[in-house]
Amino acid sequence: MQQLWQRLETILKDSHPSLLADLAPPATDSEIADLENQIGAKLPDDFIACLKIHNGQHGKADGLFDGSEFLSISRILQEWSTLKSVLDSGIFDELGIDEDASNNGIKSSMWNLKWIPFISYGNGDIWCLDLDPAEDGEFGQVFQYWYEDCETTKEANNFTEWFTNFIDQLK
Repeated sequence: MQQLWQRLETILKDSHPSLLADLAPPATDSEIADLENQIGAKLPDDFIACLKIHNGQHGKADGLFDGSEFLSISRILQEWSTLKSVLDSGIFDELGIDEDASNNGIKSSMWNLKWIPFISYGNGDIWCLDLDPAEDGEFGQVFQYWYEDCETTKEANNFTEWFTNFIDQLK
């Protein structure tokens, strides 16, 4: 993970120094443990390694990932808690969905408490880590979640693959 961040930081230094300056310092073990405790799940090791390098963005510049905010632990909890509140309210129950279906390894659901947002577009659409994949999925796979439609699109089998692909596209 360190090498991936070094590659990205080198690119940002030349092309977007304000984004480089907006990256937050590393998350502490205590902050990571608190996040895992609050969401009731263990995060993938590669994402923990990422947080131990940069705990998201401060939010004073544009979003790091194609204009979307790289969430800090506090922002992850904020986004996750908001969707948990919607789930707890029963609104999703009224919409109905085939919970037994799978979408490319992602359980069909309006929202799942084991979907952990790590990037936000700012309009309810987010990128998530899947900590409760369907039988044909992988723990820690990365997908986009489109809030208005409650639809998902799988992007990578794990965070490292997704992060590598993102950096490779910047070349």
